[in-house]
Amino acid sequence: MTAPAGWDGLLDEGERILWQGRPDGAVKWAEFSATEALVGVFLMAIAVNTLFDLSDQMPLIGFLIVILFFSIGFYAAIGKLFMSAFRRSRTFYTLTNQRAFVAVDYGIKRTIKSYPIGRDDPIELVEGPGATIYFAKEFILTRRGSKERRIGFQYIADARQVMSHIRTIQKGLA
Repeated sequence: MTAPAGWDGLLDEGERILWQGRPDGAVKWAEFSATEALVGVFLMAIAVNTLFDLSDQMPLIGFLIVILFFSIGFYAAIGKLFMSAFRRSRTFYTLTNQRAFVAVDYGIKRTIKSYPIGRDDPIELVEGPGATIYFAKEFILTRRGSKERRIGFQYIADARQVMSHIRTIQKGLA
């Protein structure tokens, strides 16, 4: 059997697609953090105050630093929510009888990552409006060590059907 269009070289011999979908690309206010928003508003207020108080005596580098602080504050206050929605609107999910694929297409940069679905891998279904299924983890290096990030199909409409496919894969019946 030949691979579907666009999947040449990505699927292994005998691997077939069971499901494809996309996350909900809307802004999710449940991701809103009041603490981060307050820090962001504080940074923006300092930047605006500095800009108005010192604008006539500020050199160009000072102006650029104020704009940087304002931008960081805006991102912390609400920009994160919109960036998350933008990222999801450019994300595509595929489940095969062996692996889960998460692809992101920003137009300029495209990435596709695959995660094998093993018999003993823990799978978590988080139900609710726009359910999420977590099936893998990765560790991100930080200044203080590492941080765990869960990988999954986020904000999908047909999560129970996808969960059923994953359970079938884990049983070796797919």
